[in-house]
Amino acid sequence: LPAAAGGGYAMPPEALHIWPGAEVMLIALPNSDGSFTCTLFGDFALLESLDTSEKVTEFFGRVWPDTISLMPNLAADYLANPNAALSTVRCSPWHLGGSLLLLGDAAHGVVPFYGQGMNCAMEDCLLLDDELDRARDVWPVALPAFFKSRKPATDCLAQLAIDNYVEMRDKTVSTLFLVKSRLHAALHTLAPSRWHPSLCVNADTICTPPYPCA
Repeated sequence: LPAAAGGGYAMPPEALHIWPGAEVMLIALPNSDGSFTCTLFGDFALLESLDTSEKVTEFFGRVWPDTISLMPNLAADYLANPNAALSTVRCSPWHLGGSLLLLGDAAHGVVPFYGQGMNCAMEDCLLLDDELDRARDVWPVALPAFFKSRKPATDCLAQLAIDNYVEMRDKTVSTLFLVKSRLHAALHTLAPSRWHPSLCVNADTICTPPYPCA
């Protein structure tokens, strides 16, 4: 999505912009030059069916009419960029005896919609270090113990990320959902230690409460 005529942003740059739809979602993130990077999320069957300029223009014009004027090169840009898969990694075990261990995305990659992938990987390092201390650096003891204690939390994060995609895609247009979100935020402001509407409300938040607590 290009910068506005004459420079500047065509939409407020302080927000993540979401165009929700039935089984599909478009988002836009601001760049420093006034443009936005837009990403369309949906089933491969849908994404790959949009294989001509006419189909792209018809789809966006029907589902999100305002995008046509905001993105004058929409069809050409869409067709010039390849489709790519988002994936969730669930594997077991993460270790091979006491000599090898998978951490971060290699062990538990998640889709990006909860904004916690990097935080989770760094937390892996902290918790592994704690486990090594408890085991007095005996790796064949520490690695299985780390895996056993950490796996439930990363499985939980994987589900939270998928659930948040559904929330962003389907619920952001619901008046009831918006009212509930504002109520949760107000309660958290009044009693931050007692009311947590979500584990972490910002995509760039670094936090340590266990993911199952979300």
